[in-house]
Amino acid sequence: MDRLVVEPAPTKVCVGVVTRSRPVMLQALLRSFEQMQIGPNTEVVFAVVENGEEPSLSEMICEFQDNVLGSKVVYEVEPQLGIPTARNHVLEIAIREKMDFVGFVDDDETVDPEWLVQMLACIEGRGLDLVGGPVRLHPLDYPPTPMQRLIYRGLVARCSRIERRAALLRQEAQDHRVTIITSSWLGRCEFILSAGLRFDASLGFSGGSDTAIYRAALAEGAKTGWCPQALVYETMPPTRLTPGYQFGRAKDQAVAAYRRKFPRITWKLPARNLVFVSSKILSGFLLAAFSIFNRGASLTSSIRAFGFAYGTICAMLGHRSEHYRRVHGS
Repeated sequence: MDRLVVEPAPTKVCVGVVTRSRPVMLQALLRSFEQMQIGPNTEVVFAVVENGEEPSLSEMICEFQDNVLGSKVVYEVEPQLGIPTARNHVLEIAIREKMDFVGFVDDDETVDPEWLVQMLACIEGRGLDLVGGPVRLHPLDYPPTPMQRLIYRGLVARCSRIERRAALLRQEAQDHRVTIITSSWLGRCEFILSAGLRFDASLGFSGGSDTAIYRAALAEGAKTGWCPQALVYETMPPTRLTPGYQFGRAKDQAVAAYRRKFPRITWKLPARNLVFVSSKILSGFLLAAFSIFNRGASLTSSIRAFGFAYGTICAMLGHRSEHYRRVHGS
């Protein structure tokens, strides 16, 4: 008598992206999705949430659906502006579609063809609830000015440092200490549901909602890890390769981090943070001086150190970040 062979249920993955006013960058990401490997017995739903009042990407999404036959594409609009609100919309799509996993990448990135295969192998093979991967920078596709070249070189060095540190923690079985952000993010839907995790919509345009949900996941007992083989590549438009932008970005990151750590401002906090601010200012000067000897590679870190010091002072005075209100790139 023949034995009945039961096929295992397919692994269902929602790959999500939120986007706002960056159709050129989004199209590059969608084209990389078209080249992305999908493992055997894996079903993928691509969720594209446009953060705006009216849909403007219907033609692009229809073309994308035609090019990813066998995968479902869900395109919806989230009228309430704010990255965390749009990310929560992706989570709702994943839950509605009864997905096993939900992933995020940013609309100014492209994915390596093996990104999803590697992320799934890591999260399933190690029994994790949340996993992240490295972000590298695309080569510039325009002739940079000397200053843009210096800033870009510094950002490449910064990405490399972050990636090396995360890889070392992975080797030491300490990669649960790596903060997982939505530039390359894959979570287990069962855990997200049971823990009641959502991105903090109150953060609005400030940024930091992905760091906040990572810390909330840890508090709920999440097992997190790092997948060094799952690569994504970020595009750097000219507007980001300026000292002003890098200073402002670091300032806003400092404000968001401070407000997350200290939701209530008290009279004791300035004294507690005086040493931190002073150390950032000192490191800014040292990095600026050292840039003379490393062809300017540490100049970006110097600018960011000054921005972080200023942002901490702003946060102590009660300021909030509105970094993502302005869209950079197209």
